[in-house]
Amino acid sequence: MIAPKGLVPRDPQRGNLPRFPLYDLTATTGSGCGGSPDDGGAPPYAESMTFTALHRALGLAPAPLSDDLLDAAVAAGVVEANDLDWKSELPPAKGLPQTDFLKDVAAMANSGGGIIVFGVRESQKAAVERVDVGELDEAYERSLRSAAITAISPPVFGLNVHRLGAEGNRAVVVEVPASIDGPHLIYKNDYWLIAIESVVGV
Repeated sequence: MIAPKGLVPRDPQRGNLPRFPLYDLTATTGSGCGGSPDDGGAPPYAESMTFTALHRALGLAPAPLSDDLLDAAVAAGVVEANDLDWKSELPPAKGLPQTDFLKDVAAMANSGGGIIVFGVRESQKAAVERVDVGELDEAYERSLRSAAITAISPPVFGLNVHRLGAEGNRAVVVEVPASIDGPHLIYKNDYWLIAIESVVGV
């Protein structure tokens, strides 16, 4: 399989991690982010390397979540799994605790972490096309993090929110960390329920 531009395939001889060049991350310039090896700064991906269900499905090594990676996953028709959920639109900011967002976050935290991708339409669990989700402002991003803390018990901390794509093709990826504080419960219909991710056929 040919890796998307800027992404590194896994090396079958060495496991999941390819041989990355080493940089001195203490020799940074400016704020210490976004530098390059040529000017003595940290590589631009130094603080955003990750390995998600998308990387695994495409046979890729750890790399930043990117628009190219998402395009490749959609083109390959990657199927939902316990750690991957496709959503065509963002949940409404008003009434967020009443949406499936909390169930998805709690279920992923309970089962080892995962990602929720907003901006991809699926058919029979497989990704079929990108859908623009609109602008994600800082207030809305804070509301996502706040809901995971205030409406799930015990709280789920450490959500990473990634904004991908340009206008007309924007997507949002919420990265849910694995949790050792579970089981995480959601409050629904006057009961606290354990959220469990269940994907048919996986």
